[in-house]
Amino acid sequence: MENYLSISRQAKAGSLSAAVVTFLVYPFDLVIMRLQVMPPSTFSGPIDCLKKMLRREGILSLFKGLSSPLLNSGVVSAAPFGAYAVTRNACTTLFGKFGLAHNQYRYFTPYIAGGAAGLTSACLSVPSDLMKTQLGISMENGRKRTLFMLIKEVYTKKGLTGFFTGLKATIIRDVPGGTLYYGIYHTLSQAYADFTQRELKNPAEQILTGALVGILTTPICHPLDVVKSRIQSKKFVRSLATTKKTGGWIQTFVQVYKEGKGPKLLYRGFGTSLVRCTVSSAIMFFCLEKFLSWL
Repeated sequence: MENYLSISRQAKAGSLSAAVVTFLVYPFDLVIMRLQVMPPSTFSGPIDCLKKMLRREGILSLFKGLSSPLLNSGVVSAAPFGAYAVTRNACTTLFGKFGLAHNQYRYFTPYIAGGAAGLTSACLSVPSDLMKTQLGISMENGRKRTLFMLIKEVYTKKGLTGFFTGLKATIIRDVPGGTLYYGIYHTLSQAYADFTQRELKNPAEQILTGALVGILTTPICHPLDVVKSRIQSKKFVRSLATTKKTGGWIQTFVQVYKEGKGPKLLYRGFGTSLVRCTVSSAIMFFCLEKFLSWL
């Protein structure tokens, strides 16, 4: 039974770790999101964006809209980690029935389970992401809105389905993202254990491994995140000159590609995103391993 994961431990550790990461890296998220959804002429880069936010809106602008993702991370983030454990355990049982030894499938089951975690995360996090995106750009468009004002506005205009604006784009981002995020970490951890004949327990090594995960996954996931942010920003904020009409994922992807005359805009804010993902992955897996050892 040592190859089976404790679902409750994974869920609790994942929830606590996600809450820590959300609070620490939120300013990065806000700068990245504004770079992605505002017209290119608005900011010359992440530093310019940060300066204008501080000058126009004050220091608290760096945490504008934090309440929604922080509440989400503490509760909803438990589900993807639980889904990861459930899927890993299901794969272990299934492959065991086919007579396969653990060593024959230990490297690729984390990728399968990571995809399941990504799908779970996408379905549950869309409302929070929408609130964060809309609140994050509201001041830039001269619209002062609270979380409750925004909830009322979305419900009035679109009903309950309005809170799932961008669901398809989020799934397209999070399923491959989760597959790589969990899979690469466990591949690196297992490779380390095989090479050194000891588990990954040293804090510095855990942080470095987590950072590598962020570095390797960001180039693939960032363009998908840009498209998702565009879709969630233009549905209710009509003053944004991103599109004349609302389109789906493919239309938005093509439009962003054409606007940048190539992939340039799809990688707008990439440097900041790379730093953010590297730092958040390092913190996330370090905290995850610590919480798992304490629970």
